[in-house]
Amino acid sequence: MALERCATGSLRSADRRMLITRWNIALIDRTQPNHRSPLSCVSSAARVGASVVALAQYVRKHGINIIHVDCTPSGGAIGLAISSLTRIPLLVHFHELVGRYPGTPKRHSLVRRLIEHATVRHADRLVAVSKFAADQIRAAGITRTPVDVVPNGIDLSRFHPDINGTRMRREYGIGFDEPLALQLGRVYEQKRPQDFVRAFALARRQLPKLRGLLIGWDDPGYPPGKADIRRLCEAQGLGDSLVIAEARPEAPELMAAADILVSPGLEEAGGPLVVAEAMAAGKPVIGARSGGTMETVVDGETGFLVPPKSPAALADKLALLASNQELRHQMGVAGRRRAERELDGRLMGARFARIYEELADAHPPSM
Repeated sequence: MALERCATGSLRSADRRMLITRWNIALIDRTQPNHRSPLSCVSSAARVGASVVALAQYVRKHGINIIHVDCTPSGGAIGLAISSLTRIPLLVHFHELVGRYPGTPKRHSLVRRLIEHATVRHADRLVAVSKFAADQIRAAGITRTPVDVVPNGIDLSRFHPDINGTRMRREYGIGFDEPLALQLGRVYEQKRPQDFVRAFALARRQLPKLRGLLIGWDDPGYPPGKADIRRLCEAQGLGDSLVIAEARPEAPELMAAADILVSPGLEEAGGPLVVAEAMAAGKPVIGARSGGTMETVVDGETGFLVPPKSPAALADKLALLASNQELRHQMGVAGRRRAERELDGRLMGARFARIYEELADAHPPSM
């Protein structure tokens, strides 16, 4: 896994074997909840119970010292169960905000909250992806365990300014003299794609050559989806000036094709990965002054921060950047420098290596 490789690489060569053999890390991947019949849920619960016992046996057999999980219903519950059975320290990693379950039915929200609180209270170490997320955990008052902040890291060799985006521009019919604004990622309310569309429509009144590209995937149960956004584009009279397309894996090329990344999402736990990736690619970012985005984008230096849910403010900055190539270049260079200093995945690995060391030293294996 990328995180374990980064953590391994951050230790002195003499210590690497100790990390691999003594400090094996168990990562429980989260799964999306399914709405199924009671009988199938009972059957699934039985299978999960058997899996937890098997995992606990594996943990004991292989001398695993740390269990590292996301604080999600599946990851948290399984990590909590294994840690309780084995007495092995539990590290809980927050990629989302505590107590926030957008789109989750009320009856499921209660279950999520109970699991979340139990997992956090049992945890030996808590890690959040931003100061904003860490403050939310402390404000919830469910634990006195200190919260470390480890920002998400990215692969700087994958996202960099030298990638050629020509193919993407040609594929989407975007001229080389047309400034391109991109929003990339999941299409739902928290990401505020409707703000991008409305801001784009306003900015295009000043700059008719401005083009837009919204690429992402729908999440059932989490509106609005791409169909809703297409209807909004039609209502705004945008024609083919803003292209809405399906998610695809060539994120580095998409970043290279764009001139500006737009990220108007609300209360992101950490700065969205696409923001860090755009900065690594040397692109200016316009983000909402909200959540972890405020800790990633340096306002006026690597891009701009605008008030949340404010298409007019977003449009002003979009028009400014789209009409000023030199400013885009200056902010792109500053963004790349910041990515190298603060957002390199190797830095994330080094920070986790320190936490793993401290946690393992504080909880030596029982003989």
